[in-house]
Amino acid sequence: MHVWSSPPVTGQAPVVLLHPSPYSGAYYGELMGILSRDRQTIAIDTPGFGASAPPPAPVELEDYARAMAQALEALDLPESGVDVVGFHTGAMLAVELAFQRPDRVRRLALAGLPFYAAEDREAAYRAMARPLPVQEDGQHLLTYWDIIVGQRHPDVSLARAQQRYNDFAPSFPNGWWAYHALYRYPAEARIPLIGQPVLLLLIHEVLLQATLAAAPLFQHCERIDLPQLGKNAFDLGADVIAAALRAFFDRSDVS
Repeated sequence: MHVWSSPPVTGQAPVVLLHPSPYSGAYYGELMGILSRDRQTIAIDTPGFGASAPPPAPVELEDYARAMAQALEALDLPESGVDVVGFHTGAMLAVELAFQRPDRVRRLALAGLPFYAAEDREAAYRAMARPLPVQEDGQHLLTYWDIIVGQRHPDVSLARAQQRYNDFAPSFPNGWWAYHALYRYPAEARIPLIGQPVLLLLIHEVLLQATLAAAPLFQHCERIDLPQLGKNAFDLGADVIAAALRAFFDRSDVS
């Protein structure tokens, strides 16, 4: 397991960041730079992504969460627990981690939660959980170059988009394994079992409506609307997101 981490900081719970797929912990570079000013900030590469070793075959979301829990144990973090942030696939992974380890996860902040009821998950699985074809002429690379670089927010620089693409490219050909896990996960049954306080960051991007649909299922859930943030939110709005996270994680009335 590969981990991106800032130095330990006393007085605040560490913040663990779970990345969207098929990227890595590098996705949170800007956010880590801001949060790490006053707390330890940790981003873990999901197995098979970034520099974390892959499993031998596709696994379930529960298996990814167990691997994350083992990584947290190996880091020897404070027994008082950690606060966890997740975006897209990382958001649902954060839910399962909180379920498996309520003793270690204090609070959750989730954005772009890919919540689909059972009847919709099957269609999403068929659309997304399939191998990314590698083509002799490299056309598969150009296809995703257009998605990540060509279709980026106009305020994201070409150099930053190139870095994001570099983070994505190593996921070939097995990046779809994350979607295999995500779209087999019984989210509608698991979310109501989460007892920790939850903050939903309502970023105005493709999974906004799915996030809103999941909100009533949580036992303890707050929302903060961020209409100024949309595509490339963690590149362009890291300061706004960091402020929302600090306000939630530092409140004495959230427990």
